[in-house]
Amino acid sequence: MLLSNHRRSLWITCWGLVWMLLLLTQPTAAQSTQPQMQVGDHIMITGWIEVTFTGLPLTIDKIRWSWNQEPTDEVSWRWIEVEDGNATKWVDPPSDYNNYDPEAPPILYVQLLDLDGTIISLNAPFIRARPIEVTMELLPPERAMSGYTNQNHVNVRLVNIFGGKQGYLAIPHPDELVIHDFFFNDQPALQPEYPLPTLEGEILIYVAVWGEETANSKSDWFSLIRDITPPTLTHTQADVDTADTPARLVMSGRFADKYAPLPYAIEWEFVASDGSTIGSPVFHVLSETEVGAITTAVLSTEGTLYQLQVTLDTIPVQARMLQVRLFDRAGNSQAIEPIQLTNTSHTVHIPFVGR
Repeated sequence: MLLSNHRRSLWITCWGLVWMLLLLTQPTAAQSTQPQMQVGDHIMITGWIEVTFTGLPLTIDKIRWSWNQEPTDEVSWRWIEVEDGNATKWVDPPSDYNNYDPEAPPILYVQLLDLDGTIISLNAPFIRARPIEVTMELLPPERAMSGYTNQNHVNVRLVNIFGGKQGYLAIPHPDELVIHDFFFNDQPALQPEYPLPTLEGEILIYVAVWGEETANSKSDWFSLIRDITPPTLTHTQADVDTADTPARLVMSGRFADKYAPLPYAIEWEFVASDGSTIGSPVFHVLSETEVGAITTAVLSTEGTLYQLQVTLDTIPVQARMLQVRLFDRAGNSQAIEPIQLTNTSHTVHIPFVGR
């Protein structure tokens, strides 16, 4: 009896193993994957947007697309290659890309054609990556106007507000185009210095910055006038008018400079009788109301006839002379003969009541 039960148990166990082996060796039905599409988040350097597909039948071989509507029969079919259910296609960006609205992104509609004539329709939004935000500017040297320099180098200020990773600056030299790379390395701002050609005149400088993707970039051209020649001053007449308070410096003469018809700035400094200077020099950028041309202000080798008036504020009691320099736009200067101060006494004007 015990033997019979033991044989029965072995028989049941063997049949169970056989059934398990049969089940394991049966082919399993492939799980169906739904076709999916993803639109890239930026325009590539080639000018296209990358679109990727997954879960496609291997018999798909044609594609057509349209922005913000289903493609019509007027849109031509194009070839597409599917490998292991995956495919990639590059499409042209929407026509209103520059007016991108993140609240209503454009929708890409795609139709995929199977060999049996079946059409698969997919659509997905183009969610554009946030553009990088970088400010770029050329810093003029001290006492020079923006866009001008008298130096052998240029300082560039780059402020990385969002997303900037690296970039380059290109400067044309007489025989080559010199390119300088820079990297932010998580720094909020850079202020690199780069050498300039030694020639005078206009220099074009190109600055480009990009983020994680090369296409997510910002670039700009800058024009820089390099001028290392001081202006020429002739027929200069200068005087300090102390009749009114505050005192005024009055000047006229000819100003000759290759890149500016009129003086850009003036600097003055008071000098005591022993030749020592009093206080610090005062540098002042001239406004249109302070300097003007007596004749039409044009660039000329003979120079422009000009006149200027600036307020000197308080004249120190111990001052006996006034040293004056005029500047061109690049920061070059030329001095005039020191002005003798014959009357430095302070006059207090008391206004009449009702004046």
